[in-house]
Amino acid sequence: MDRPIVILATVQAPEVKQRRLPPQQRRTMILAAARRCIAERGMQAATAREVAAYAGVTTGTIMHHFPSMAGLLADALREGSEQFTDRTLAA
Repeated sequence: MDRPIVILATVQAPEVKQRRLPPQQRRTMILAAARRCIAERGMQAATAREVAAYAGVTTGTIMHHFPSMAGLLADALREGSEQFTDRTLAA
């Protein structure tokens, strides 16, 4: 009995370059992550490391977009409040 010959070939997937997000989109992601962190842990317990983990960025990226953790949290709360107001008025 002859056995069939099977030839296996490996195909390398094309390299996919990660695209950088526009600064405004990255900033929006960081603010959403900060609001999530505040909601889960409270304002006093929110850390840049946690916000970075939620946003999928480094703490350096956070500090590039926001001068301080206090500024980040203030902007996150301000934007969240504006979104709430807009949704309430639209309803």
